[in-house]
Amino acid sequence: MWAHFGGGIAGFFIGVFYVHYVEKETLTSKKLFLHKFFTYPLSVLLTIALIFSFVLDFSTQKPWQLKQPLTFVYETISDTNLQIAVPTLLKSQVVEKQYDTTFFQFGDLPMDPLSISGYERQLEHDLSLGSAESVLLDLIKKELRSTHLKSANKPEIINSSDFVGVKLEYVMKNDLAVFLYYQIKDMQLVQIKVYVLPDTPSVLLKGIPQIFSSVQNAGQII
Repeated sequence: MWAHFGGGIAGFFIGVFYVHYVEKETLTSKKLFLHKFFTYPLSVLLTIALIFSFVLDFSTQKPWQLKQPLTFVYETISDTNLQIAVPTLLKSQVVEKQYDTTFFQFGDLPMDPLSISGYERQLEHDLSLGSAESVLLDLIKKELRSTHLKSANKPEIINSSDFVGVKLEYVMKNDLAVFLYYQIKDMQLVQIKVYVLPDTPSVLLKGIPQIFSSVQNAGQII
């Protein structure tokens, strides 16, 4: 963003220099007419548009939020009992139900520094903790096989009295970092993926575990 900002400033001053300091006495009457009634008014309009673009960019991107810890709001996924903590800086939300699966997404890369996507599905049969762990590890393996990997950490298994979860962190070949979490609880399978841009400030990454913990604890941030 800052590269575009700097380029815009440079272009603005170049335009101002050209329009206001052009040697008018060297222009023919025809070119002087074009300068007065076309080039100059156009430059004014473009300057206004440039200023408006800066204001719009800062009001929508809010770059100052990238230096602050994430704050969260509870979101209940429609048609499910799933409640998830979503960072307040993620404005867009998409929820779509296909057969027995509800897909959801919060945020939109690259407009946002991170985004959350995933799904919720009701299982047909209850699973023992051991069987649930096996199912989740198989899902992790399928995820890694279908991804253009650059690197991946070892999956972390979370065993609780009422749920089983598996966490995985990996980096794709395009340097996009992915924080993946699967959970089976009360015949409910949940997948959550947090996509993070390479230059995302580390202060934002510290809040990602809270997204997962809100699902583990029925919407409560711990």
